[in-house]
Amino acid sequence: MDDTLDWAKLGALPTFAVVGLGGAGSDAVRDLVDLGMPPLVHPLAINTDAQHLLGLGLDERILIGQRELKGRGSGGDRGGVLRAAVESREEILRRLRKYEVVFLLAGLGGGTGSTLLPYL
Repeated sequence: MDDTLDWAKLGALPTFAVVGLGGAGSDAVRDLVDLGMPPLVHPLAINTDAQHLLGLGLDERILIGQRELKGRGSGGDRGGVLRAAVESREEILRRLRKYEVVFLLAGLGGGTGSTLLPYL
């Protein structure tokens, strides 16, 4: 007798998101997609750099800081990123609430990922 359960058939599998924060985190998510991310894992990128987000080829993206940073990236301005995150908080939470498990990926050398990671 096989004691394993097919969780997918039972509808018991949680919904997963892998979220890239900033340039490095978003690139990591894109690379995971390119390697063949399982269909039950949903990729998402959040960044202050509009051009970078558009170049990722991901369906789900959030550009934050449109007013303050004008889509040009943070330039290492962590205060600007924090203000952008506060401004976009509801949009970010609305998108992330769809998932039961969320993995956040970020590089810590720039402004966007290193600020968003502890904020979220």
